[in-house]
Amino acid sequence: GGPTGVEFAAEVQDFMREEVSKVYPQVAGNVTVSLVQSQDHILNTYDEQISDYAEDVFQMEHVNLITNARVKAVEAKELSIYDKQSRETRKVPYGMCVWTTGVAPTSIACKIMEKVGQGRGRALLTDKYLRLKGAEGVFAIGDCSTTEHDMMVRNAEALFHDADQNGDGTLSMEEFKAMMEGAKKKYPQVQFELTKAENNCNKIFAEMDTSGDQKLDKAEFAVALKRIDGQLKSLPATAQVADQQGKYLADLLNRTNGNVVSQTTEELEGKELGLAPFKYSHLGSFAYVGNNKAVLELPLVGAVSGWWTMWLWRAAYASECASWRTRLLVAGDWMKARVFGRDSSRI
Repeated sequence: GGPTGVEFAAEVQDFMREEVSKVYPQVAGNVTVSLVQSQDHILNTYDEQISDYAEDVFQMEHVNLITNARVKAVEAKELSIYDKQSRETRKVPYGMCVWTTGVAPTSIACKIMEKVGQGRGRALLTDKYLRLKGAEGVFAIGDCSTTEHDMMVRNAEALFHDADQNGDGTLSMEEFKAMMEGAKKKYPQVQFELTKAENNCNKIFAEMDTSGDQKLDKAEFAVALKRIDGQLKSLPATAQVADQQGKYLADLLNRTNGNVVSQTTEELEGKELGLAPFKYSHLGSFAYVGNNKAVLELPLVGAVSGWWTMWLWRAAYASECASWRTRLLVAGDWMKARVFGRDSSRI
């Protein structure tokens, strides 16, 4: 039910409707495209409006959505699907099964984890400068790594003391907002919380103020920090993240003359070098949902959908091609499929 699964299901359904139904009408009527999603909705990492739009398109295109379920086993001709609500497992026959869930660490990544004392995790752990924890002179970027961040709740006592300007043992709304604003640089989870809505501080404050006295004591403050820390998630395993990490690492090595290994965090962030930790800037997410429709989520604009979004989707994909030759070939394939249809000769 993520972008890859949704796009593949949409393309297969388009192929069945636009090509197979014309060449092999007796076959098309016996084919059903199903998409299994473990969460309540597909594209659950996108805006809710985008998720609803994609589901509406799939319903119109007769794509079978199986939500709140997960695949327990893949057998020769059928799947074992566990329904989370009924807690029952049912068998679903299939002709072709495509697996598009998350990735597991490679064998070499697992060996490195054990070698540097990180145990058996889901990814190699790096510091905020992408240096591998437990090893010198090694960097890790892309799908194989995840960055270790400071958790605010661990420093709750110091943060509360610094924020309590009048020393009354509680934090007012103004003191809480000032603390959040000052913590954005060190704690990326704060930046994420404030990006979603500038008035989110008011919402968090009101929800955590269980006593209703318009102030937060230390216990309420700790609960608020725990909630904010909960917003901190691993970066998505996408080319957009790896591309930004690669450019950041190249700049880091150039500015330190390759001597970044022996530099302390204080030296890297000091006046001489002035290097900031890696910060991912989300530029937006596309997903094709079928019938020449796409959805787009932009950080400042929000959810965008409609037929014209498809052209933005194609422009974005063409721009990421490595050369003009590849761009022209890709654009040519799109035009050929539009005019003459997709190749069905090998069915």
